[in-house]
Amino acid sequence: MVGLRYLVLLTLLVSVTVVNAANVNVSVYPDPPNVEESFRLVFSTAEKLDGEPDFSPLEGIFEIVGRNQNTQVQWVNGKHSATTRWELEVIALKAGDLVIPAIKFGTSSSSPTSLTVEASGTTGMIASDDLLLEIDVDDSTPYVQQQVILTIRLLRRITIADAKLTEPATSGDVIMKTLSKDRTYQDDRNGKQYEVFERRFVLYPQASGKLDIASFTVTAQVPRGSRSLFDPFRSSTTTRRVRSNAIQLDVQPVPAEFTGKVWLPAKKLRLREEWEPQDHLVLNGEPATRTLFLWSEGLTAGQLPDFPLLDVASTTVYPDQVQTREQEVADGYTAIKQQKFAIITKFPDPQSDAKIDMPAIEIPWWNLETDQMEVASLPAKSLQVTFDESQNSQTPPVTAAPIAQDIDTPARGESEIILTSTNPGIWKVWAILASLGWLITAIVFGVIFRGRMRHTPSKRAKETSVNPKMSRLEKDVAHAASSNDPYSTRQALLLWGQHALPDANILSLGQLADRVNTTLGNDIRLLNDYFYARTESKWDGESLKISFKNNTLQPPSATPDTPPGELAPLFRLN
Repeated sequence: MVGLRYLVLLTLLVSVTVVNAANVNVSVYPDPPNVEESFRLVFSTAEKLDGEPDFSPLEGIFEIVGRNQNTQVQWVNGKHSATTRWELEVIALKAGDLVIPAIKFGTSSSSPTSLTVEASGTTGMIASDDLLLEIDVDDSTPYVQQQVILTIRLLRRITIADAKLTEPATSGDVIMKTLSKDRTYQDDRNGKQYEVFERRFVLYPQASGKLDIASFTVTAQVPRGSRSLFDPFRSSTTTRRVRSNAIQLDVQPVPAEFTGKVWLPAKKLRLREEWEPQDHLVLNGEPATRTLFLWSEGLTAGQLPDFPLLDVASTTVYPDQVQTREQEVADGYTAIKQQKFAIITKFPDPQSDAKIDMPAIEIPWWNLETDQMEVASLPAKSLQVTFDESQNSQTPPVTAAPIAQDIDTPARGESEIILTSTNPGIWKVWAILASLGWLITAIVFGVIFRGRMRHTPSKRAKETSVNPKMSRLEKDVAHAASSNDPYSTRQALLLWGQHALPDANILSLGQLADRVNTTLGNDIRLLNDYFYARTESKWDGESLKISFKNNTLQPPSATPDTPPGELAPLFRLN
C-alpha cells in the first residue's frame, strides 16, 4: 500500500515537470540555405522560460555572425500573449545534411532539427557569379628568397558593404609584406562587366620545396534579392562569404652555378661609388671619403650584403654607419644600402710617387630575368698622395692675384680695374692715383674695423648668423655635433670657417682653432686629435656643440712688439 502511494506521487511529479517544460520551436530562413551565405536560425516560444539559452552546441557546425532577441506582445479578445524570439545569423561550416542540436533554455530545450545545406560550385565560389574572389602569383616556381607577387582580386556586380579579407596563410616559412597601393578598375569576364578591387602582397619564401598558399576569404554584407512573406524579420542584407582558389609554389633551391657567398636573386642590381676628392688626389694624413651604393630591384634591404672592409697598406679606414632604405614600386620593392668610409693615408715621410692602390670590389648576384649569375663590380683605383697642402683638392685654396711684373700688364684679380687709353703716360698717372685711393680707403676701413672689433668682439659672429647661408652652415655644425659624427662635424666646421673667414684661407681644423675663442678652439683641437688616435674611441660632440653656440671669431694673430721693418722671430722667447 505504501509502495503504491510512492508510485502515484512520482507519476504526479513527472506530469507537473512535463506541463511546466516550455515548447521551443526552431525555424530556418531561407530554407534550404547555401554553404557560403548566411541564414537565420530562429528559436521562439510563447511560454515563460526559467533560464537563458546556451548556444554552445552550435559551435563546430555553424559560425555565429550575429544575434538578436525580441519579444512581441499581443492582446486578442482581452487576452494577453507574448512571444519571445532568439534570432541567430549563422554560416554553415560545411554543406550536406546537418542536425541543429537541442538548445537548452534553463530546464526547457528545443528539439533537434534536421537541415540540408546546399553545396557551392566546384570552383570554390558560390553558385552565383555576382561576387567572385581569385588569387594568382607572378611566378609559381621561384627561387628560395626570391620576391613573389601575390595578387588578390575581388570581382563584383552587386553592392557590398563591410567587406573583410582574411590574412594570407602559408604552409612554410615566408617573409610577407603588403603593397600599399590597391587598385580599382573595370574588367570584362565572359561578356559580363565587373568592378575589380585588387590588392597585392610580396612574398619571400625562406626554404625550398612545396609551399601552399591557403585560399582567401572575403566576408561582406550584400542586399537580399527578394523578401519572403514568410520571413517575419524582413532583413534588408545578408552576410555572404566567398573563397578564392588555393595556390601551391614549387620553390627552387640556390642553383649550383652560383658561386657567391651571399645569395642575391634580383631583377636588377647596381654597385657604384663616389669619391671626395673627385680627382683621387689626397693629402697625406687628411681623410678622403669613399661612399659605396648598392641598389637592387626585387630584394629587401635586409638581404643586401655588407660592403667589404678593405685592409690597404699605409692607410687607416674608418667605416661610417650603414644606411638602408626601401621603396615601393610597381613590381614590388627596390632597396638601397649606402656606407661611407674615411680613408686616411699614413706615410711617415714625403715621397714623390706615393699612392694607394684600392682593390676591386665584386658582388655576385643571380639575374632573374636572364636566369644566370652576374657580378656587380667596381674596378681597382689608385689614389695619388700629396704632401703639399696647397695641392689638396678637398678644399681648393683661395689664391691671390699674381704680382704684376710690369705696370703695362697689371695682374687681373677680383678688384682689378682695367683702364684703356692711347697715352701710356696718362694711364700710368691714373694707375698711381687709383692705387693711392685704394691704399687710403684700406687704411680708413682698417681703423674703423679695428675700433669696432675692440668694442664689440662678437659682432662678426652675430652678423654671420643673420646671413641665411651662414645660418644653414651653423645648423649643419650643430646637427653633426649632436649626432656625434666626427667626419660630418669636421666637414661642416671647415665649410663654416671658409665662409665666416673668407680672408683666412681655412684649410684645416688647426687653422680654424686659432681663429675662434679659446673654448671652441680647444674642442676643435680635440676633434682633430680624434682622427689621428692610435686606438679607436667614440667622439662626443656635446661640448663642441655648446662652445660653438657661444663662439666669437678672433682677429689674426699679430706681433705688436716687432719693430717696423724687421721680420718676426722664428720663436717667441720667454
